Amino acid sequence: MALPASGPISGSQIYFELFGTNPNNASLGGMIDSSSLSGTNPDAYSDFYSYSALTTFWRSSFTAKSSSTACAYSVSIQLWHDGSFGFPVTGDTVYTNPSGTTTASWSAFAGIRSTSSGTALGALRINVNGTVHTSDLCP
Repeated sequence: MALPASGPISGSQIYFELFGTNPNNASLGGMIDSSSLSGTNPDAYSDFYSYSALTTFWRSSFTAKSSSTACAYSVSIQLWHDGSFGFPVTGDTVYTNPSGTTTASWSAFAGIRSTSSGTALGALRINVNGTVHTSDLCP
């Protein structure tokens, strides 16, 4: 879940967003490396406003019965996933918002790409709960 964009924010909220567990007395500077916040080291909790550990990717607006057909589609819809790769893989959860509060749902293959324009570089099918069922790279 993304951190709030304004208002109070706590060290335990930041730690949980980064690591998915409750904190173990982590220091602010030790929570995140400089590459994760636009190349800067965090100096205050406010540096983490709207931060999300989710990864963005793009999907086609059309779906297909096969991954090879979905690979021919261009991408246009931004989504987010909780995996550690640029593309979602089997078992990752896909969300329709960067805060991770609403899961996506479609049953056929959609073309996917890690950037916002161009033809799909992969295809995936997800379950009704947003979990990736099948993930394929395009030939």
